[in-house]
Amino acid sequence: MESGGRVQRVLVVVAMTHEALPIISKLSLQKVEGEKFLGSMVAYKGTVGTGEVFVITNGVANVYEEDGQPRKKDGEFVQVERVSVTPASITTWEGIRRYSPDIVISAGTAGGVQRLGAVKRRVYVTQTPVKYFDRLIDFRAPGDDFAVTNYKCYGVGSYSPLACPNMMKDLQLHEGSVGTGSSFSLPEGLVKEQFDKGAALLKDMEAASVAG
Repeated sequence: MESGGRVQRVLVVVAMTHEALPIISKLSLQKVEGEKFLGSMVAYKGTVGTGEVFVITNGVANVYEEDGQPRKKDGEFVQVERVSVTPASITTWEGIRRYSPDIVISAGTAGGVQRLGAVKRRVYVTQTPVKYFDRLIDFRAPGDDFAVTNYKCYGVGSYSPLACPNMMKDLQLHEGSVGTGSSFSLPEGLVKEQFDKGAALLKDMEAASVAG
């Protein structure tokens, strides 16, 4: 970042390729070739105005049957996009290490809670702490002097996003809280209690990992 606070390098982390393609196309980014990245990360880069933009995705993974054998179709390995918290953490770490961005953006699609007012196809930006709703760690290690809630708070995360009121106003974006989980099924039991407690408008699988 320049001494005046101007952002020069932006890293956008996107889980799935089809989510990233509109950004890549709109900004005329080019795929980074000939570089070996940690994990299966795929990177695109380009110049917008006087700044640099990098879009990275998690890549793909082979699918395995319950007996551990790779699933195949017509002789080819079946692959899916690497969604969820672990690939997002690895990809974000590698992107920051490679490109030293001034800011990091987690972008993509999310589920919305209609009863709280979520609207389909609306673009949201979170301005409240991003929390895990299914990383429930409620214990105290023997012999330590930590408060009983320290691990519980660590599990939830509560990572504060970058405040961007001017951008939201200029682009007419909507604010919405985000809850991250490693599963996209409907939460039940204690997980549902944590999700409801956070009152998250949006439910995704990566944002807290990127923010953390």
